[in-house]
Amino acid sequence: MTSDDDREPSGKDVFIDKNSSLSGTYWSGSVWVDEEDRLGRGRGSVYYYISGLAPVLQAIYLLVAKRLGEVPYNLGICCSPDLVPDSVRDEGRDFRDCRVFWDDDNSQLVMATTIGTRFAFFRSVNGTSWDFLSSMEGPGPLVECPNVMKLKIVDDHGNTLGHKWAILGAVQGDYPGGTQSHECCVAWLGAWDGTQFIPDEQAKAIPLDYGPDSYATVAGRNGRSTYVGCWLGNWDYSLLPSPYKGFQNIQSYPRACWIQTTTVASRKSTHFLWKKRMVSLG
Repeated sequence: MTSDDDREPSGKDVFIDKNSSLSGTYWSGSVWVDEEDRLGRGRGSVYYYISGLAPVLQAIYLLVAKRLGEVPYNLGICCSPDLVPDSVRDEGRDFRDCRVFWDDDNSQLVMATTIGTRFAFFRSVNGTSWDFLSSMEGPGPLVECPNVMKLKIVDDHGNTLGHKWAILGAVQGDYPGGTQSHECCVAWLGAWDGTQFIPDEQAKAIPLDYGPDSYATVAGRNGRSTYVGCWLGNWDYSLLPSPYKGFQNIQSYPRACWIQTTTVASRKSTHFLWKKRMVSLG
C-alpha cells in the first residue's frame, strides 16, 4: 500500500511513498515474487508493477525489493503506451491496471494492461524492459484489471480434468448481454498461446458478481486453486460520505473459482463456478 507515513514496515507490510512517482500518486498494480530466480536478482526478489501518471500520460512504474517485507526501491517507468502501436493505444488513454504472471510454457514474464477499450499484452525476460505482444478488444466501453491465468476444470466428483485459460477482469459501464450496473467483475474463457489471448467462440463476458459494487478485480493462485477478490465500491457514490461508517470502499473476501463440467439428463455442459453459483456456458 502507499502511505505518507514515515513508519518502518512491520512483518510483511510495505509502505510505498506515493510521492516517488512523477505525479505524486499511484493507482492499481500487481506484485510478482521470483521464487526461482528466473530473472537473476536472487530467489524471492519482489517486483511491484504500479500504474500512475507520468506525469500526464499513464504508464507503469517498477519497484523492486530483495524479499517480501522490505521497502522496494523505485526503478522508474518500465512500460509506457509508446510501446503500443498507434492503432491500439488510442493516444495513450487509460494505460493502467497492470497484472503480471509467469508463463511457464514460454519462459517469459507477461503483463496485461488496460488500454482504453482493449487489453494489451507484453512480455519481458528481465522484468525491467517490455515488448508489446498483442491486444484484445473488450466487451464494453472500458475494461480494467485483466488477470490472465489458468482455471481448473473439475468434474461432478471433484476430479481435476485439466485447465483452461481465462481473463478475470472488470467492465466499467453497461454492455450488451451484461448486468445493468456501472461496475462489474467478469470472466472471459479462451486460450493463451504465448503471444495473444484467443477467446472461445461461444464465450462471452460472464458476470462474476451480480451487482453494481464488484470492481477492480484482483486474482491469484495458491497451489492449485485460483482466488479472486474485488473492491466493493462504485464510482457513482464511492467518493461521497457513507451513512454506514466503516463500510465504505472495503474489499471482498477472496473466493475460489473454477470451471465445472456437469452431466444432466445425458447432456454434458460446462459451467463457470463462482461463489457457489453456476453460470452455464452452453
